[in-house]
Amino acid sequence: MSSPQPPSKIKCTTMKSARHKKVSFMHKYWKQLVLILVLFGSVLLTAFLSKDIVHLLSQAAPIPANIVVDVASSKGKLEHPWAALSQGGESESNGSLVSLSPVTSQIKALSPKYIRLDHVFDRPYENRVREILAAGAVPFISLSYFPADVANRDVGTVNNWSAWERHVRDLVENVSGRDHLNVSGVYYEVWNEPDGPGFGAFDIGRGKDYFELYEHTLAGVNQAINVNDFKVGGPALADLRRCNNGLLFVCQTFWLDDFFRLVASRHARLDFISWHRYSPRLSDYNEDVNFITALYTKHATLPPAEKIITEWGSTPERNPVHNSVLDAAHLVAAARTFVGFVDLATKFEVRDGPESGRGGWGILYYNGQPKPSYHALRLLNMLRSERVLLSGEGTNVTGIASRDSSGATVILINYDQRNSHIETVPVSIINLPPGRYRLTKHVLNSSSPQGKEKIDTFASFKGTYTTSEIMLPNSVVVYDLQLVGLFEG
Repeated sequence: MSSPQPPSKIKCTTMKSARHKKVSFMHKYWKQLVLILVLFGSVLLTAFLSKDIVHLLSQAAPIPANIVVDVASSKGKLEHPWAALSQGGESESNGSLVSLSPVTSQIKALSPKYIRLDHVFDRPYENRVREILAAGAVPFISLSYFPADVANRDVGTVNNWSAWERHVRDLVENVSGRDHLNVSGVYYEVWNEPDGPGFGAFDIGRGKDYFELYEHTLAGVNQAINVNDFKVGGPALADLRRCNNGLLFVCQTFWLDDFFRLVASRHARLDFISWHRYSPRLSDYNEDVNFITALYTKHATLPPAEKIITEWGSTPERNPVHNSVLDAAHLVAAARTFVGFVDLATKFEVRDGPESGRGGWGILYYNGQPKPSYHALRLLNMLRSERVLLSGEGTNVTGIASRDSSGATVILINYDQRNSHIETVPVSIINLPPGRYRLTKHVLNSSSPQGKEKIDTFASFKGTYTTSEIMLPNSVVVYDLQLVGLFEG
């Protein structure tokens, strides 16, 4: 009878046997394992590319438009979420921020509800707030960046939270305070692109924690006394889908989801959710809202919050496209996607800096001259108070239709990233009240980048107006039908 093996020998033998079985298993099933990995990778790649594939397929077979507007079919009140602007940190040669005063009349003509500004703690802000008020808008203030007594640099590491709370309190009391500027309805946004490397690269719930900044900002806001109503929120993300925890190319937890979780667990105030989106692809804007809604509804204790895009445009870089009709058509087409999805969208930006020759983001050149995108906003503002049914949109040509008691206004857009699609579009406007109308047609395209106007009159005995429109690439057309007089009997 053999003597028992020592425990260490048994352990070694067992481990060797286990390794042998593992090697045998790998040797026997290596083809199947490789196949599983390939299939898994294919699924991930397909999911990643699916939007691009759908987009390419839609481009391969464009659907022509046949527009029918039914003035009698109401779709409810037409909000104008695009009626807001944003001005960034453009600087003069002396280092001061670009002023809006020289372009006050141009801004007023657009009737913006809000104008957003940042750099309120690292630069003087009160004159800029007064400029916004002079233009007929309400300030939308991004509470940024750190003053010297708060952190080691303007987007650096905080060493004095008490000082930060004091700065926030003083600003809120100055702008919203009844004894100071006395402005009602101000939006206060906590920071600007906190996830971006150029603006602090904040994490969430750990390390350099954005939520710590958010809570201390709320503390400062809550210390303000004798103030008008205002709203506070954030986080003004640059990358809405920034991942906080991922595995094998699949995000387990998104930055924004962790932010919502902390807001819910700490019962923090969040009046609005804000983010930035620069994209030429229109579907991205609605997909962003669907993404936010899916995350937000996971947290049952969160109250309703407005959804606000606080910077948006066709591309985040300086680019000559910002001076083109393509940018103007993108503006109108994107604005169409906002209706019913977002509460406000502050277009970036109002006025170029002195180096606007490189294709600044502004709707106005530095010298105040309007770009095509400025005129696009002007045309959007012609839309009336009630939305009506518009059917027959195509791949490229889409639109918005509206009415009120005095007439109807329809805006059509032929947006094409490739800048090549020309289309002849049949247009019918039906169920108009029978009467005499003054028709004003506005056309913005490569031949008329500032917009061209043509006025005509017509009589509609059967309540119908029909026409056919040749739409050049990236053109915008508005039909404004003003009722002059009803037919009797």
